[in-house]
Amino acid sequence: MRPDDLASLDFEAERDAETTSWQRAAPVGALIESTGPETHIVTLPDGADAHHVELVEDHGRFLGYCDGKGFEYNDGPCAHLCTVRQAAFVGLSDLNGRRITIPPLSSVRAGTDSAVATDGGRIEHIEAPPTGHDGHVFGRPEGQL
Repeated sequence: MRPDDLASLDFEAERDAETTSWQRAAPVGALIESTGPETHIVTLPDGADAHHVELVEDHGRFLGYCDGKGFEYNDGPCAHLCTVRQAAFVGLSDLNGRRITIPPLSSVRAGTDSAVATDGGRIEHIEAPPTGHDGHVFGRPEGQL
């Protein structure tokens, strides 16, 4: 997932306006399979096709994507994205019994190649150079190579 590919989503506006997407969302009757922390395959009860959905949270706002036409031709989130949001909000599980969550973008960006730091950040493996810019090995007195 590339964050540039994700659209900013306002689920509160969808809910308050009682849009078709929000009303059509069916977290209890839908088939939701989590394929990663931020990715899901969603099939709505009234839909024939499964759709790939990506949804993350970034500092209080939601970013997402769906491969369905409802997302492509809509200004807001489609019913598939609304379904995942509603399912996460009420704590439902997917087809495999895993709780549906919306992870923070920072954890998705960090990937799996680094370790978690105590402040919640990531520690990347950085190899220290064997010598300084002048060719001397660190920790040795000047003039001794």
